[in-house]
Amino acid sequence: MNNKNLTIKNLVKEIFFLPDGTEINIKEFHENHDGHFHVQTQLIFRGEKEQENIYIIKKPVNEITANDIKRLKKAVKLEKRKLHPVLGPVFRFAGWWVAFTGLYSMFAVCPFCGQAGCVVGAGSAGVVGGFFALIMQYGKTALSFFKSRVLNIKT
Repeated sequence: MNNKNLTIKNLVKEIFFLPDGTEINIKEFHENHDGHFHVQTQLIFRGEKEQENIYIIKKPVNEITANDIKRLKKAVKLEKRKLHPVLGPVFRFAGWWVAFTGLYSMFAVCPFCGQAGCVVGAGSAGVVGGFFALIMQYGKTALSFFKSRVLNIKT
């Protein structure tokens, strides 16, 4: 094992706060795609629970710095947040809600008084945006649930 690999392993353990029993393997791959030469480094973490995590940094081993590993940790945290069973759907719903509410309120007037920018119109835009966000996020699940219930009733 060369000195650079040892340095990277120490940086990874320090930045990711890995326990002492974690095994870190570093592999470098050289690929040629249609005349373009690519080098990427694969970091494999294997903990005490035999769970293996594989991460790729698209740089050769010699060019990896502490900032690259910090960016990798930030990306891993973001991906874990997206896949969280509670927070992931909440953030996706909030994003769709804001998008549909903004789109609806940008092109609509108040359904009650007919003015643009009315408080009641903004509230109704929020309700409509929330409805469409629910359909966007859970519509397929609801549709398949109703289809299965209808099919079960008919058979």
